[in-house]
Amino acid sequence: MFKFRTLKNSDASLQERRFALGDCLRFTNADELPQLLNVLKGEMSLVGPRPLPVDYLNLFSVEQNNRHSVLPGITGLAQVSGKNNLSWDENSDLILNM
Repeated sequence: MFKFRTLKNSDASLQERRFALGDCLRFTNADELPQLLNVLKGEMSLVGPRPLPVDYLNLFSVEQNNRHSVLPGITGLAQVSGKNNLSWDENSDLILNM
């Protein structure tokens, strides 16, 4: 997945890894623009479940693994319905009921 880097690479705290351009890209959601290349290549869709790090795979229930049967998307129902304010189960329910 293509994406702009918005944090410095280091073992420092999140606050220490931030920089002005990265903050601006995240605030405007411009860090998502390179993902349009993934859409054009057919690797992503505009709307679908957001891709998650591989580390999350062992957290999925059998039903939640169904999210892998569709292309990941730049945005999805969970993002417009509460983003980080949703619990893991609420987010999964939105994805599964799309």
